[in-house]
Amino acid sequence: MTILKRNLTSQKIDSPIACGDQIELLGVQLFIGNKTMSLYNIYKPHTGTPDLGEVFTEAEEEDTIIAGDFNAHHPILLESPRPANATGRHVAEILSQYTGVTLLNNTKEPTYTHGGRLDLTFACTALVDYLTWDINSGITSDHYPVTITLQTPVFHQVAAQEPCWRLDKANWTLFKAKIEEWEDSYEPTDDVNQLERDLTKAMQDTANASIPKYYPGKSARKDWWYYNDRIKECNHKACRTYSSSLPASITVKQQEKQSESQQRVDQAYAQADDTDRDFTLQELKASMKRSKDTAPAHDHLTYSMVAYIGMADEGSLLQIINTSWQQGQLPDMWKKADIIPISKCSDPTSHRPVSFFSVLCKTYERQELTRLRCKLGIPHENFHGFIKGRSIQHSIATLLSLVHGNNAVIVFLDLEKAF
Repeated sequence: MTILKRNLTSQKIDSPIACGDQIELLGVQLFIGNKTMSLYNIYKPHTGTPDLGEVFTEAEEEDTIIAGDFNAHHPILLESPRPANATGRHVAEILSQYTGVTLLNNTKEPTYTHGGRLDLTFACTALVDYLTWDINSGITSDHYPVTITLQTPVFHQVAAQEPCWRLDKANWTLFKAKIEEWEDSYEPTDDVNQLERDLTKAMQDTANASIPKYYPGKSARKDWWYYNDRIKECNHKACRTYSSSLPASITVKQQEKQSESQQRVDQAYAQADDTDRDFTLQELKASMKRSKDTAPAHDHLTYSMVAYIGMADEGSLLQIINTSWQQGQLPDMWKKADIIPISKCSDPTSHRPVSFFSVLCKTYERQELTRLRCKLGIPHENFHGFIKGRSIQHSIATLLSLVHGNNAVIVFLDLEKAF
């Protein structure tokens, strides 16, 4: 049974999602302002066989709360006093698969008078920051009532997705022809920012004329990220160079270190070196990424486009790179990144930021990296991270060879939020 206030606009879902054999489910849609939220009330008898995949798929894509008596036992996930049953194992497995859905229960608090967490509440991860879950032990029943409070004015808003270029349907012959046509009529300047803007616009206009677009929709990306006030504040903090909340002594040391660092850069920049020469067409071609395309940045350009502009005429891109190299100035738009916060599976309230930079900038960086590797030589044998041809397996093998079967005390350090 689901009871709603009269003044709350709602409607019953006549054909709710099937959740397994003998599983009872009642679905209701709530209309709050211009938002819609689905509420599913589930009862799973002792003999039922649950299948929550379809309802969890909806919960990842829509504002959804799932609650009810699941009769689930799982000593690890739910800290149940009884051994895990089939339902508990199914819930644990489904949660590991659908990272966009979060269990709200405080697993330290039983929902059943004889112990155990039989009554479970799930919600789409985008709503978790605005939901509170609590037990009311004052009402007598064999199951404690559960109170779920939602801050209704802060429903998350997924940004409308922009149309994407469908690269598998691209007319690359037309793309190359139009880039060559633009290149023939283009008069370059000495302003590296203007050069970057002109080339980016030319590539975008050419792509619009030679590559069809489509709207990916929600089905194209099930685990859609969300952007709330907490993420905005994290990005705001990440963009600040200094924080007014830091002690004055720390701020002074930061400024001193920054000044020293800038002096070293200026000194190195003033000294002549064999790496100061312009980049060549051969270096540019060697730096072209030949693997599949990755998610584009704010300019929407992809590695495929960079590769085909290279096949047409690398002059414009090479001119931007060499102008930037000579002036010691990177185009402003190449310093900007789209930062996407991805929830960690182990802690949905903690996020791992993933930054997307322009593929033009990353092509330039690949050229610089090649020169630096030639200049600096082979890295130290104990460096294993971010080095081509080395991995964690090499680090473990080195450690085991040093220990060589003897007793040893080993300390591993993991710096939290190091990046």
